[in-house]
Amino acid sequence: MSEQNWFSIPVIHGRKNLKVSNDVKKWWGSFRDSNIYEPQLIELFLNKLWEQGPDENGNYFFLDVGANTGSFCLMAAFFPQIKCLAYEPNKETYDVLEKNIFLNELQSQVSAYNIALWSEDTKKKLCVPQDKTDSGLATLSKDPQRINTNEKNTGYNVIETECRSLDSHLAEVTANQKVSALKIDTEGADLYVLKGAKELILRDKQLILTEFDNKNTTQFGYDRQEIIDFLASLGYRNFSKVGTNPDPNEWGDLIAEW
Repeated sequence: MSEQNWFSIPVIHGRKNLKVSNDVKKWWGSFRDSNIYEPQLIELFLNKLWEQGPDENGNYFFLDVGANTGSFCLMAAFFPQIKCLAYEPNKETYDVLEKNIFLNELQSQVSAYNIALWSEDTKKKLCVPQDKTDSGLATLSKDPQRINTNEKNTGYNVIETECRSLDSHLAEVTANQKVSALKIDTEGADLYVLKGAKELILRDKQLILTEFDNKNTTQFGYDRQEIIDFLASLGYRNFSKVGTNPDPNEWGDLIAEW
């Protein structure tokens, strides 16, 4: 008998377990020590997603930008009304993401794309940590400080990567679909992802959850406050810092609502 290539973890009380590929044990990112990463943040995101209300088909459609091996997008396993597009530029973690989608039979709910998102359609260099347990630090920055200063200091590989703007890509794959929420975790490229989604944001005024961490944004030469300034210029008025660190001056995530 062949060895089982997946394991299961409980995520949400009262619901079935999530099936996860054994490969996440070496890639970490969305799963660490055989547990899902930041479950409280995922639960908060889901609660906010329900507040947005369903689309005309009764679905809740969101975008998972920087999906890694999957966590946010895999919540579709518990809620059939969730639909998601997941974006992951690192081919190796993308392959694990695809396995997790397949294991949970989510092919009709989650579509994954092995591309990076940016402010325009272009090609850029993706810096991927050689230490697979740091897969979540992969970045489009030309100065990947978080990899360079990592105490393990194992270096990184540089891979040419296709980049698309959200406005451009969505026009091809789902032009008229209402997007209820946008989750972004791109190790500092978040502002550029948002700039490439300006038409989408102005059209749907969706909930936005994005990383809000100067350790990441300084890799691209800007301060995290510029994320708030940009969204405020589009009409967003309600901002709240969330995450596991209570210090507002430290790393965390940002929720923006119209």
